[in-house]
Amino acid sequence: MEDDIIISKEYIKNIEYIFSKILKNENIDILILSDFIYNDNELELIDQNIYNKILISKSSYIINKKTANKLRNYLEIFKYDMKTSLSKFMEENKDLKKYMLNKCTLLEGSKIGLFLSSTKSKNFLSQNSEFIELVKLTNKEKITEVDYKMGEKIYNNLEYLDNADIQHLFGILNYKYKNINLAKKYMTLATINLKKNLGYISKSHEIINNTINIYKYEQLLLDDCKKNKSKYSI
Repeated sequence: MEDDIIISKEYIKNIEYIFSKILKNENIDILILSDFIYNDNELELIDQNIYNKILISKSSYIINKKTANKLRNYLEIFKYDMKTSLSKFMEENKDLKKYMLNKCTLLEGSKIGLFLSSTKSKNFLSQNSEFIELVKLTNKEKITEVDYKMGEKIYNNLEYLDNADIQHLFGILNYKYKNINLAKKYMTLATINLKKNLGYISKSHEIINNTINIYKYEQLLLDDCKKNKSKYSI
């Protein structure tokens, strides 16, 4: 388990069931706990082979000793990031008994927005359904008034998280809706919180670069400067 795992009271029964029933009765090599396929059935195992080849999250899983040794040997040379490496390991070892669940058990703090990623310059909040809806709106080529009102409502629901990824996304929505002042406000806030909340910072970080770029659309002194006579001869 990664250090930002969240155990919600909602899912304690699911976790108890894993240890009291599933692990006791099933022969499992690796059980992914941080990904799930939701349905209305009772808690059940889903064959990982019919799921996505690339894991959405690798923040928590249960693995037996034999498979752990095999994975350790597989990771002696790092070729990819950890999520891709684990996904490739599972794909290449089709003989392993690999499962996930149909219901949520453990949440990843950085994937619901409680924490920022300390390793990635772009963090998709895959366990936050409202964030995903905001992404869908922002990805539209043209933002209508209805789209913007919906995005504003979603942001208001998520504002309490004070999360740089969410603030940056709302800034993009405002930019696409031609609200340059608000776009600048939320992108600047996102950059400040990226540092304040110890997020991963690099020169190629999307939040930082978009915040820098948004300022070129509103330079209040630019028109006044253009009126001034140049100090240099042409």
